Amino acid sequence: MEDNREQLTVSSSDIPSDVPSDVPLKKDPSPVKPKGCKVHEFMIQLLKKRVQDGKLELERSLRRKKEENMQDQASQTEEEDLKEEKEKMQEQASQTEEEDLKEQKRVLTNEELNKKYLKLLKWCQKTKREIDALLEENQDLTEPKEPCEEVKDVEIDALLKENRDLTEPK
Repeated sequence: MEDNREQLTVSSSDIPSDVPSDVPLKKDPSPVKPKGCKVHEFMIQLLKKRVQDGKLELERSLRRKKEENMQDQASQTEEEDLKEEKEKMQEQASQTEEEDLKEQKRVLTNEELNKKYLKLLKWCQKTKREIDALLEENQDLTEPKEPCEEVKDVEIDALLKENRDLTEPK
């Protein structure tokens, strides 16, 4: 819109000398709004509303995009955290495996070997004493009461010779 007011410039030479200097100058009249037609006013109001609605929609879409970006960042950081945790677990597992292998490959010292030998020796002596005690308790069981397999085979052969018409069991 154009301002229909004219700008007035006043210089000190234009002011008559008989006018006291402390008298205020007249102010410009306030701008007069031109009377527009109601259709134009309605169109202006409609355009203002559209602009306001557009701003609100833009704010909403920016807010949505910001939320989506935040969610994407959160999911990315979560994925990164999971990857880091998985790598740490794998590293710990490999370290544990390495430690286990080191323990298996570790060479025993003489002192450790002597301890193991003494344990085995004590176990052998204990087992031998138990066997001796059992043999003393069961001296009558040292001879088998039934003939062994060799005796049975000899008896079967003798019986087969006597009864040639019989066949050997399968």
